[in-house]
Amino acid sequence: MNAAAFLIFAASQIADVYTTAAGIKRGAREANPVVAWLMDRLGKAWWVGKLAPSLAIGAGLAMIGLWPVLLAAAAVFFYIAARNNRVAR
Repeated sequence: MNAAAFLIFAASQIADVYTTAAGIKRGAREANPVVAWLMDRLGKAWWVGKLAPSLAIGAGLAMIGLWPVLLAAAAVFFYIAARNNRVAR
């Protein structure tokens, strides 16, 4: 279950990055101040600064067996991605 939960969490992170980038292309602005800071500092590579720590933390949670936390976080990020998708249209 830990590996499956990690993969679901990873998919939610990728969905968030993808829909955020689509929204930004259409003129939206990033609401998360941490991600906005990454965008300012890393430019087009901002997604690396968002995904790398998120996936590292997710892997750590999976390794110690906290798959329910991963699934809860994935649900939150899929919700965010869905909201981003509405903005990106």
